[in-house]
Amino acid sequence: MNGDIQWLIGMAVTLSLGWATILIGAFWRLLGMIRRVEAQMQQEDSQLHARINRVREDSVHKADLTELATRLNGTMREMRQEHREASKATNDRLDALLAAIANRNSGVDR
Repeated sequence: MNGDIQWLIGMAVTLSLGWATILIGAFWRLLGMIRRVEAQMQQEDSQLHARINRVREDSVHKADLTELATRLNGTMREMRQEHREASKATNDRLDALLAAIANRNSGVDR
């Protein structure tokens, strides 16, 4: 009977050590997987932050864009007005030239 108890205690210790070894191995494997995923997430986060920074550097603020559009509209209005004035002046000169040619030609025919 004494030998049976020793065998039972030996088996309990052996099984306990076996399960403890299995649990420790599984824990370390799980920890390694977590560390790999964490490293991959950090790499993806750094890539995402780089993209965000690049977009921020390349983008234009809405207020700046609105101000630029307002200035461009004003400049276009001024250019249209100047063109109208120049066209009107050119038309007036052409009308005067045609009138002078018509007056000269009407005097030659007589």
